[in-house]
Amino acid sequence: MYGLRGWEEHKREIKGLRGRLGFPDGDALSFLGLRLSLIDGSIYDELRDRKLNPSNPEEKALIGAIYQILSAYSKAKEKPLTGRLITSRQISGGQFCHIMVERAKRLLLDTFRDARELLEAARLIGGEEAKLDLEGAAIQMRPLPLIPVVIIFRAGDEEFQAEISIFYDGNVEGYLDLENLGILTLLSAIRLRDAHRKMREKTLLELLSEHEKT
Repeated sequence: MYGLRGWEEHKREIKGLRGRLGFPDGDALSFLGLRLSLIDGSIYDELRDRKLNPSNPEEKALIGAIYQILSAYSKAKEKPLTGRLITSRQISGGQFCHIMVERAKRLLLDTFRDARELLEAARLIGGEEAKLDLEGAAIQMRPLPLIPVVIIFRAGDEEFQAEISIFYDGNVEGYLDLENLGILTLLSAIRLRDAHRKMREKTLLELLSEHEKT
């Protein structure tokens, strides 16, 4: 169960990511708009513009999940991309992963009205538009440096509801076990939601500023 072990239990593995598996040789690991200090394990949230607070129960759970994911990732060996996109359903024995992926998809559908909003939020945490021969608008993120995730947004209409699909490269099982892949996917969706909130706050502040000028 994630969130139960802290920095002292995970720091040896996480510090081993310095200069490995796509991370630079420095004193911090950056991903998804988060920056983890390899000196003391603190995590700075670039969207909130502050450190995550372990005294807050939700943020403590988030910190624990991040430590667990990074610790698991540290045990991998670099593998070439296959160029083959797969879903969690194509990975055998991953029921927990499927559940986390479905939660991530629901969170994204509840948060974003259209693909434009999703792309704008993704750009705040390092994502970009993906040009793929697939139905719908696609974004690509790297929640960890060597793990690309592709999210497809299909707009709804009067007859059909909007849909979200999430894909991984075919080599993903070589980087994370299915439990941690599911947690990473949900974490990515949470960070996209947080980026969307940041966008809305900025828009509100701009509107208030314009109002004060009139």
